[in-house]
Amino acid sequence: SQFNRRARGLCYLVEKMRRDWLLELGVAQTGIYLIDTKPLPVLGYKRSKKRSDFRGSAGYGYCASRKFYYFGYKLVMVTTPAGIPVVYELVAAHIEERKAAETVLDYLSQSLVIGDKGSLGQEWQAQMLQQKANTIVTPERKNQKAQHRPGYQAVLNALRERIEGVFHELQNTGRNLERLLAKTVIGLTTRLIAKVTTHLFKHILRLHYHIDVQIFKCPSNFTSDVSS
Repeated sequence: SQFNRRARGLCYLVEKMRRDWLLELGVAQTGIYLIDTKPLPVLGYKRSKKRSDFRGSAGYGYCASRKFYYFGYKLVMVTTPAGIPVVYELVAAHIEERKAAETVLDYLSQSLVIGDKGSLGQEWQAQMLQQKANTIVTPERKNQKAQHRPGYQAVLNALRERIEGVFHELQNTGRNLERLLAKTVIGLTTRLIAKVTTHLFKHILRLHYHIDVQIFKCPSNFTSDVSS
């Protein structure tokens, strides 16, 4: 319990450290990025919410890709094409996809942002372009009159798989992202910040020290480099 209290007290300092690491890696607010959302259930759908700390901030939502109803949040995340999370936010599960995206798009400017079909809408995309010069690109629906040129759709889908890979790693490394067992909003926030920061730390270990945490391998000269 003492550790949990200290972790909650330091969670925003950990997030600040993560943002400092992004600056060291040269991740700017301008460039090419990927955006997506992930359902984050926090309580059973039919369970009473009267005494829950999540009441008032979480909501009831539906995940179309997985076809299930849940009570909780949407995790909205922007990553680089290399799979480095840049900015993320929790919004209530019932928030519409484009409104959810606006919570993180304010961080970017003059960027090309690749989203899913939930970000479709010419008027909304024009609004994002006018506000902070962010160009939103999404795969097209089959029944749309205007279609991307041949091969372009495949490129978008391939890029989008990278942010899906980030969600997959966050989901399956350590405690399941959808079963964090948090009882309060600050507890959920603390666990989420720790997970995303750990994910970035793994990138730093690979880029600067050639250490793969997943398979626990490092270069043979690592010991001598550290001692020197």
